Amino acid sequence: MDALEEIFPILDALCRATCSRCPDPCCLHAAAYADFRDLLFLTLIRAGHPPGQLHRRPGDTCRFLSRRGCTLPRVQRPWVCTWYLCATQRSALAGWPESDRRLLMDGLEGIRLERRRMEEVFLRAVT
Repeated sequence: MDALEEIFPILDALCRATCSRCPDPCCLHAAAYADFRDLLFLTLIRAGHPPGQLHRRPGDTCRFLSRRGCTLPRVQRPWVCTWYLCATQRSALAGWPESDRRLLMDGLEGIRLERRRMEEVFLRAVT
């Protein structure tokens, strides 16, 4: 949880700097969904689950997208919504301090590895 909380401020700032001006927001067309690891993580930290998948039907806009952005708390968003950086965000990030870029990229990679480990440990425990 600490690793996520470290990168959330950077992601929030990056979204504020890019998403509101994006001509083609990924939330309008991305086929993102909460996967097993997302639900396992939320269960283990007792954060509660989102009230449903992001899309009611294939091709729908994300049901949690509002005029102010995502209505889900960051911790409840599917991992893909956290790690995915569009071209506009990657470009904006290139102009940020190296320390912020490194914190974000190292954080994302570390979290990715820990999510895999979490699933492996859980599956070994229940099989």
